[in-house]
Amino acid sequence: MFKQQLLATCLATALTLGIAGATPAMAATPSAPAVTQTRFPQLVARAQALQARLPGTKGVAALERTVGATQWAQLAGNAINPGDYQCKSTALNTYLDNEIAKIDPGSLFVLAILGGFDLPNYDALVYGSDTPANAYGANGEYTLKLTHEFRDLKRFWDVDTRSFDMVPMHGTEVYASVESTERAVELLYGPGDLAHQIAELLYSVVQSDPALQKGAHPLFTFNAFAFPGLPELGIPERIVVGDGIMQGMEAVGLGDTGPRAILAHEFGHQVQFKDNLFDSPLTGAEATRRTELMADAFGTYYLTHKRGLALNAKRLLPSEASFYQVGDCGFDSDGHHGTPNQRLRSSTWGADVAASAQKQGHIQPSLWLGAQFDAELPFLVQPDAQ
Repeated sequence: MFKQQLLATCLATALTLGIAGATPAMAATPSAPAVTQTRFPQLVARAQALQARLPGTKGVAALERTVGATQWAQLAGNAINPGDYQCKSTALNTYLDNEIAKIDPGSLFVLAILGGFDLPNYDALVYGSDTPANAYGANGEYTLKLTHEFRDLKRFWDVDTRSFDMVPMHGTEVYASVESTERAVELLYGPGDLAHQIAELLYSVVQSDPALQKGAHPLFTFNAFAFPGLPELGIPERIVVGDGIMQGMEAVGLGDTGPRAILAHEFGHQVQFKDNLFDSPLTGAEATRRTELMADAFGTYYLTHKRGLALNAKRLLPSEASFYQVGDCGFDSDGHHGTPNQRLRSSTWGADVAASAQKQGHIQPSLWLGAQFDAELPFLVQPDAQ
């Protein structure tokens, strides 16, 4: 009953919020990868038979809109389906391509068509708990850095942050047993025999393919997102941080600044929720681009501010030039997050505002910062920023 109520509430939220890019993503895309030579032909056939029994696409599609594609999971989805648009190849693209190439094509197909890559997102969102025992990163290596930054972010911004929490996302927890996998599957498809069969198959694939590392493969958790909360279901205003996106940042040489920038960006979304800054006359791709670029600016404002992390902008921004290659050129997509140049330009603007304050150490009100950003937005997205 709880899980059915969750789905119904999420569907209603989708209609009222219309948010893309600030909440969890469906890492697997609707068009599944082609199945070439695979060790698991019988599992592929079984997955196709189960897919045919799924309860239509309306519920899952509406849930996907509620949890719209974040920049991180969108990048992972594009890597699964190379025909999808990409601005250009980057170090992060190459890293993902190489990691995905290790997976058996049959495993990739089964997980994509049955939502297996999505499960850690929903499990962390619904069942995650903010406790001192939480570990961030595959080996807990980012725990101190992120928990300290989250504490500082709550003190930095002028909105009420007391109800915010942060939880990690670990693929190995979802795929620890058939029971834990089924708990997550039910969030997508509801309880019952079909959910149990899907869970058994997904668990079997993850445990059978060595490349999937029993759920530790970065593709399962290549995401970080902010969620505005559903207090009636006990889900607070929450930021979820996946192991996979941390691994990706480390792999491309951004293990120091990358995780900090990700958390600052997602916290920027929570500030936007509190200030109702998602509301604007813009629609579609332009609306998403605005909120994402604003979160980039808010995040960098905090990262470089003397009372924030006080990182050196001259050192930070060159690394973010690579970091924000997760920008995209999907100008007509509702999930458009801004081009790489636009994202770097927005980050630079945020750093400049922090550096140019007449009263060094003064933190500008978030609503003031949002208004200043909106005034600057036409210049940030002009053609030479594409």
